[in-house]
Amino acid sequence: ISCKCAAEGKDAHETTVALFKILSSYSWDTKLVLPLAALAVKYGELGLVSQFCSSNKLAKSVALLKQLPQDILDPEQEPDRLKHLVKGILDMTEVILALRELPSQHIVITPETPVMRTALAYIPFAVYWTIRKRMSEVDPWELSQLAKKFRSIHLPFMMAQLKLCQQYVEKNIIKSAHIWLIRLSYMYTEETKQQEGYQLLARLIETPTTDNITVLKALIRAKKDQLPLIDCSTKKMVDLGELRKKKVLLLISDLDLSHREILILEQIFDKSRAEPTSPFEVVWFPVLHVHKTTPLTETQFRDNLAMMKSWYSVYPPSLLDSSVVIRYIKEVWHFNKRPMLVVLDSKGAVVHKNALPMIWIWRAKALPFTSLREVTLWQEEAWGADLIVKAIQPMVTSWVPEGKYICLYGGEDIEWIRKLTTLARSIAHIACISMEILYVGVRNPTKRIEQIMAIIDAEKLSRMLPDVTLVWLFWLRLESMWLSKLQLGNRVEKDMMMQEIKTMLSLDMCYPGWVMFSRGSAEMVRAKGDTVLDILDELVQSKEPLEPTGFVPALQKHLRRIPTVCPIREELMACQGCGREIDELVRQKP
Repeated sequence: ISCKCAAEGKDAHETTVALFKILSSYSWDTKLVLPLAALAVKYGELGLVSQFCSSNKLAKSVALLKQLPQDILDPEQEPDRLKHLVKGILDMTEVILALRELPSQHIVITPETPVMRTALAYIPFAVYWTIRKRMSEVDPWELSQLAKKFRSIHLPFMMAQLKLCQQYVEKNIIKSAHIWLIRLSYMYTEETKQQEGYQLLARLIETPTTDNITVLKALIRAKKDQLPLIDCSTKKMVDLGELRKKKVLLLISDLDLSHREILILEQIFDKSRAEPTSPFEVVWFPVLHVHKTTPLTETQFRDNLAMMKSWYSVYPPSLLDSSVVIRYIKEVWHFNKRPMLVVLDSKGAVVHKNALPMIWIWRAKALPFTSLREVTLWQEEAWGADLIVKAIQPMVTSWVPEGKYICLYGGEDIEWIRKLTTLARSIAHIACISMEILYVGVRNPTKRIEQIMAIIDAEKLSRMLPDVTLVWLFWLRLESMWLSKLQLGNRVEKDMMMQEIKTMLSLDMCYPGWVMFSRGSAEMVRAKGDTVLDILDELVQSKEPLEPTGFVPALQKHLRRIPTVCPIREELMACQGCGREIDELVRQKP
């Protein structure tokens, strides 16, 4: 740049264009500053020589060699000639920098904003003429003239453009702040409204009323004249008035509610409706985990509706306000994916926060589905095979009064099953006792269990539950017993029956299988896998007849020598109702 500056007589435009090519990769403010640096190189030496020429022999010799005119060496004049031009270039650079930084500092202005676009468009022009005037300079005396032009034309225009842009920013910042405050106020208002709605719903549900419609309208946020329910039997939309003065069972679930659950609940509720003194209706509350319905969720919803023959359903599901109703369902009623059944009496009072476990356990006998009824039913029960199986296999009810021994077993190893059933029949023959052997499968039965059940039936190995659905229901009832006890506030360390339920649920983890022998509720023993086969084989090989009442005690005596350990499934590690932790292992000495 310094060399091109010294090229006297060369066209100023060509020199400026050549410099622009050299500086093409630099920003406009840099294009302006670099020639200023070249100016400093050219005139810096002159300044030093002029400053020390009168007192320093070396400086005076340099002036003579460069043939510098005596008037230029006047230290009082030369700085004034440069400073106006330099200051003008620096001022222009500051203006350009300020313009460039505006969009990054304030979102209200962009390079496309009209006032900004005008200012930015003039920057190349201002830089060009600044450099061109600089390049055309051959006589240092003309520096003052260039500075005057620069400060009277280009710089004032750019400063005026900067001021216009700053005024635009100030005006629009105030406007944006006003809009932001309005939005913030709206957000605050919405949050406040949601919180007030939640508190109002809570007070409404907890306050005694005389009409269940008031509570139902608070739960189902329908618009005026909107029909919020679909009658699954007729597929027609109906008003909440259909539920007036009736007990209402709110079946709350996500869209993964299984068809198996729907079918069995339909059967239970149909049988319960035969009781004329306690009319009720079932309303499905579908809880969506997404804010908007999708083709997939719509298909799932429609499939479930098709399975529901005599219930009602909230439709569309969005009528259940996620910020108020769904929040209340989760925080107060403790809904967490697992289906639950909240029971409202004819006046809208909550008489059970989740009656589903008691319905799985006692079916229609659970009517009228209140917490008090649940407590009463547990008081009538004693732990044993009768409680575990009777609701699924009614014939068990006759086995207990007849004094029969009952052998329940599960597993999915057919060879182990063959050995167990053979040994159990041999023991019954040797001990001269009547024994019923029943296969209850495994939790979450698959096609493999269907195949095993087919083999058991074909080879007449033992009795079994009629189908895979009842196998699934057997284990669901055990889980429901656990949940029912927890909901009532019972603690496993103080409740013998909970300890037994916990142990039964842990048996499903034992490979290759497990077995439970019992007679009535007084005698019961459990064992796992190959351990029980070894003991039964030992009893058979001894060929010593056992007393009719001594089989279970004899088995217990042998088992005490062999502690067994079966891990509990992860689902039982924490209670869904209260969050209390459960021991990782069941260490059982039958």
